[in-house]
Amino acid sequence: MKRQILFASLVLSILMFAMGHVVVFVTSMISIALDVPGPYTKEPIAWLWLALHISILFGVSWLFCRWLAKRIERNNAIEKTFG
Repeated sequence: MKRQILFASLVLSILMFAMGHVVVFVTSMISIALDVPGPYTKEPIAWLWLALHISILFGVSWLFCRWLAKRIERNNAIEKTFG
């Protein structure tokens, strides 16, 4: 179990680091394409970009946790069957 937690922590750290860069790139490209102020502006639209960032990162975290839970359930089922 410790190995799974260590592996999951490493994967989540790398995933969140990469997703941070991807989200900033995507929101910048969307703001350029739509010709609206970007995420680093002092305009009120910056709150929209913040909400987009949070929702994307929450979605990635949710998918990761779902993947991890299924992986642990599968390992526990294997241990119950053969253990």
